[in-house]
Amino acid sequence: PALAPGTYGTISTSQLEPGKVRASARYRRWDGNRRSVTATGATEPAARRLLVGRIWQLLQVERALDGVSGASPFGEVAEAWLFELRTGGTSDDARANVEHMLRQFVLPTLHRVPIDEITAESLEPFLARAFSVSADRGRLTSGILEMVMDFAARNGVVSVNPMVEVLGRR
Repeated sequence: PALAPGTYGTISTSQLEPGKVRASARYRRWDGNRRSVTATGATEPAARRLLVGRIWQLLQVERALDGVSGASPFGEVAEAWLFELRTGGTSDDARANVEHMLRQFVLPTLHRVPIDEITAESLEPFLARAFSVSADRGRLTSGILEMVMDFAARNGVVSVNPMVEVLGRR
């Protein structure tokens, strides 16, 4: 039978090696598309729990992205990315540091810019200013931009991550 949006099908498991089990299933996204997902754990029950948690996380991120498009402001996409970061198992200290850097150094400039208008050419002067303050600020700002834009590309909000081109030039 067809899966209802927000549900998953039968979970299958396979032993990869002693102490390592992979669980996999297909789930139906809120938009109706089906997607395969896997998780690996030490035991079959652990792998199943991790898989169900991963499916829940993916569905929550998709809800956070509801209504987000290429015309959406960078800040809206960044908030959805932060939601993924919060639910993805990132440590609280690392998440707080990244969120602080995003809010202090990236959002003041890019918050309202439509994400599909962000290009490698538009990011170059922004990153040059960050690097002129300090090498650490430049690297952190660049890393945050890369992660947010990669999130946008993975989720179909933009077709390409412009940071790939920027990093290729450095």
